[in-house]
Amino acid sequence: MGELDRPAPPLHRRREGGVPERKRLRRAVPQPLADRADRGPDAHHRLCHLSERNRVRKLVLAGLLLGVLAGCTVGPDYRAPVGAVPPAFREASSATIAQPVDRWWERYGDPALVALVDRAIAANGDVAIAEARIAQARARADEARGGRLPQLNGQGSSTVRRLSENGEQLANIPTDLVQPDLDYTVYRAGFDASWELDLFGRNRRQVEAAEARLGSVAEARNDTLVRVAGDVARAYADYRAAQRRIVIANETLAAARQTADLTDRLARAGEEAQSEVQRVESLAEESAAALPPLVADAKAALYRLDVLLGAQPGGAEALIAASPTSALRAPDVPVGLPSDLLRRRPDIRRAERELAAATADTGVAVADLYPRFSLTSTLGLEALSIGDLFDSASRYGSLVPGFSLPIFDGGRRRAVVRRQQALVDENLASYNQTVVRALSDVETALLRYRQDRERAERLLSARTRLTRTLELARLRYRAGEASLTDVLDVQRQVSALDDRLAQAEAVVIIDAVSLDKALGGGWQVATVAQADAGAATRVQR
Repeated sequence: MGELDRPAPPLHRRREGGVPERKRLRRAVPQPLADRADRGPDAHHRLCHLSERNRVRKLVLAGLLLGVLAGCTVGPDYRAPVGAVPPAFREASSATIAQPVDRWWERYGDPALVALVDRAIAANGDVAIAEARIAQARARADEARGGRLPQLNGQGSSTVRRLSENGEQLANIPTDLVQPDLDYTVYRAGFDASWELDLFGRNRRQVEAAEARLGSVAEARNDTLVRVAGDVARAYADYRAAQRRIVIANETLAAARQTADLTDRLARAGEEAQSEVQRVESLAEESAAALPPLVADAKAALYRLDVLLGAQPGGAEALIAASPTSALRAPDVPVGLPSDLLRRRPDIRRAERELAAATADTGVAVADLYPRFSLTSTLGLEALSIGDLFDSASRYGSLVPGFSLPIFDGGRRRAVVRRQQALVDENLASYNQTVVRALSDVETALLRYRQDRERAERLLSARTRLTRTLELARLRYRAGEASLTDVLDVQRQVSALDDRLAQAEAVVIIDAVSLDKALGGGWQVATVAQADAGAATRVQR
């Protein structure tokens, strides 16, 4: 409150030589027409009725005007885009048209995988970060909704003041008649209220944008869930494949050492050349050299699982230890129709929400071209004594309607509108590109899944044939028609083919996981109960 708005200091009459207090002059108040003697009772009734009707008519018209203006929301209204998708996937067979499964990891036949994915969904660090971002976006949406409502603040103060005897506030006071109090205290209490009338929908568009961005952040969390579930399944498949290859490598190494020992005995007996001994021992060393990388691959997969589970190193290994053997297999993956991707893929849903937010932001920019109206009011009590603060004479108040009208800004506001419209075009193009990329992901995953599965089946057929060859070699060895070296050579070939088959089957499983990820499955399981369980798990850690 400025100096001119402060209450005037209390004035007192001089004690010596004072002037008698003047009598107050009462201003004659004109009598209302309805109370004059020349007006009868009927005239009084007609006048009051006419005044009441005019008052009601003005209130109705004002209400209608405010209603019309309140419903005026400028800027473009959002319409969800219709993604152009084909009627079916090119690489899909008729057997895979069924609807995709949300908890797709349960179809891989491994309880350990189910436990790992469920644990990761509840405790993964990236999921926790995404949940926190959702809380932030939800708070911003609540903040935008609160901006549409009137704002009310309470205030109170007790101010001790002293006036300057030579200041401007005492310049016009006749000091020969009165003696002002230079020291006094002002007590003040009241409320300040303000409300921006959203006549052109600026605040409504801000709420729309905030809610759309909340949806976008939620879909980003869902995309994280899809990625985490897929990464867990892939890391687990890599670990089981490394385990299997380690077993095969140990079998190959044992066969190679057995062959080296036999060759060495034959060389000592003069039945084999020393060069053959060196050759088979070299093969044994080569087989032994294949083990360390496989051990490293297995441990690296476990450490990847630890990160995905949000656990310390060794946590995933403890969970997997409960299932030493694995029944992991690649299932048939139902893909549904391309139109299902528009509602299943979180990245598509997120792109759609970003487009909605950009459209709402354009409405905010357009609304800035129009006037902004507001109401500001103050109501309170003010007195020079605390005992007089709650008297009716201490009341003060004000009601200030105001508006702000843009007149000249050098084209800045219209440039903002053009920028927002270009941003809408960018988000629309991004949405269409996301749809195209999603379709390509599914087609590529289907192609690789089918081709790699066919390769694994052919390797399995070759392995079956080579196994028969090994059995025949053993029969010939028992009959004395073949040497043990011939049998061990065929055994080494079987082990090498087993290693290739293990790799091929692991690739098929990973292809199935990639296909499930491309179909957007996994985020639907993130219920409120699971989110609470994840929060409890993180608190315990």
